Amino acid sequence: MKLAGKFDPLLARGKAALTNAAMNPALSTLGAGAAAAGLATLGNVVTGQAQEKSPGRLIAEALGAGALGAGVGATLGPGYMSRLVKAGSTSPRAEFALGTGLGVLGAGALGGTIGGGVMNVVQGEDPERYGSSNTLMARTATPTLQYM
Repeated sequence: MKLAGKFDPLLARGKAALTNAAMNPALSTLGAGAAAAGLATLGNVVTGQAQEKSPGRLIAEALGAGALGAGVGATLGPGYMSRLVKAGSTSPRAEFALGTGLGVLGAGALGGTIGGGVMNVVQGEDPERYGSSNTLMARTATPTLQYM
């Protein structure tokens, strides 16, 4: 079936390249790590947080996301498709794409959060100190003498 007309050969080569990359453990790990790091950075840019954060913090968040994404790629990539086929899946390619996509997306979000938390510790920021949130008790320090 030719759905793409003159672009069908190009799409077939791209599909073969992606399938080979998904079945290669090193490429799967590298690709998923890069995708998760890119998603974490893209999230900071889209939400406007990239202007507020230091470059070191952005790098730490991207590294954290990349590390978790690489773990997802190493876990899901090579044997995931064959496990779906053996389990009797009716649409293993769709489930493979969905499982890998959600795994990389989750790794990007969680890895960025972990990287940001590491930078809080490195920079000495305490999220529970006075003034770190907008609650009434956080905005004003309550002296302990008034309770005596």
